[in-house]
Amino acid sequence: MQTLRRTVAVLTFPAVAWLGAACERMDTPTGAPPPPVMQMADPAPSRTWTNDFENPGDDTPAGGWYPNLPATITRTPSGAAATYASGIQSASGSWHARLSPNDVCPKVPASFACSGPYTYWGKSSGFNPGFPDGGYVTEIDIYLDVPWMTADATTRSDTRFDWSSSIDNQFGGFRRDFVFNAGTPLTSSETGSNPGYYVNASTNGFRSGAFPENTCPSPSTPPNYCRAPVKINESGWYIFQHYFHLTTIGSNTYLAVDMSVRRLNGSIVASWTIYDQEDVAGFGGDAYGWFVINEIQDLAVDCSTLHPPGKTPSGRTCPLPPPSSATGGGQVQPNLMGGKATFGFNAKQGSSGHLNYLNHVTGAHLDCTVSTVTITPPTADFSGSCSANSDA
Repeated sequence: MQTLRRTVAVLTFPAVAWLGAACERMDTPTGAPPPPVMQMADPAPSRTWTNDFENPGDDTPAGGWYPNLPATITRTPSGAAATYASGIQSASGSWHARLSPNDVCPKVPASFACSGPYTYWGKSSGFNPGFPDGGYVTEIDIYLDVPWMTADATTRSDTRFDWSSSIDNQFGGFRRDFVFNAGTPLTSSETGSNPGYYVNASTNGFRSGAFPENTCPSPSTPPNYCRAPVKINESGWYIFQHYFHLTTIGSNTYLAVDMSVRRLNGSIVASWTIYDQEDVAGFGGDAYGWFVINEIQDLAVDCSTLHPPGKTPSGRTCPLPPPSSATGGGQVQPNLMGGKATFGFNAKQGSSGHLNYLNHVTGAHLDCTVSTVTITPPTADFSGSCSANSDA
């Protein structure tokens, strides 16, 4: 079987090989094998690593992300303009990242072009022989922009990204990728008239071995099954989650990988489970997260994290984004003699809003247009111009 390698600086990054969408894949470790180990490694302690791109350097190897040139990953402030999902608010905090292939992405089945950035989940390499007791969860937030594809359906149809979270064997060598295959509809007609992102789960990536609309991707032999794709037609941030844990089916031990796409509130949009039967190589720990391909200029990502499953695998380790709007109102006493005055407002951070004030005793009325807003919970400061009636 063929095994591909990708070298970035002095790091050897294990890629993957495929026989095609209809075939089982036989992955082999890359690099020099470690010394023989005669017994299963003890369970590794659970750990937590999070990169939500809030700090300078979070988009570099020092922060745990590698660009995989010519593809790049770049920190971007919330609300910044871009060619894809322009002006969006970050999913977490005040910063997110943008991925750019910076290369021609030929849309042909044999293409291995446009391989994207990757992370070792806070480790210095992909070597990790210990499977943590109870398993582990990896997550990344990816923004799906539906109007973007309709703006140019001819060139943006059949545009894809593959996101993989891989696992090592008990010797610390590469064992297998578990890949979300995602992309726009294959035809420009469907892309323009019925847009949405097809997403599916498999152990294959690249155009040579997978496509999002596949109704029976590998592996599909029992206890695996044909996994139907889901079409997501609503723009927004989505959590792409892998939950790695061990399970017993009959008398055999399997690695079960629950792969789900969730909204930021935790509600599940799609979910699949892929099983990998234990063999002499056994199961190690997390190896890497990798955009096997990314053909979308300025694809937005946020909150890359690895953490223990706990009671459920849906806990968030990234902070919520700051509020972008403020609304409110109430009643005040306008003077010491009593009486009543009411007010109401709504404002969006950095843009616009409105405020009204009415003194029910004197009839004074203010109608204000908000031009600047600064929201620092639990306060909101805004200013602008007001018009008043003759009683004000």
